[in-house]
Amino acid sequence: MEENMTYSEAIAEVEALIKKMEHPDNNLENLTSQVKRASELLNYCKAQLTLTKNEVENLTGNKEG
Repeated sequence: MEENMTYSEAIAEVEALIKKMEHPDNNLENLTSQVKRASELLNYCKAQLTLTKNEVENLTGNKEG
């Protein structure tokens, strides 16, 4: 994963991968690597969202689940 990738860039890449995966000419070898990359990107996005949520909670003093 690129260290300087933004959340928006990661989401855009996931969306592009989904379009590629849905294409009828996509082969199994490509699909496997695309799913792996999408999974990595989604994990990155989830971590970024959790980090942002925690920062907002710390700033506002609001610790709702």
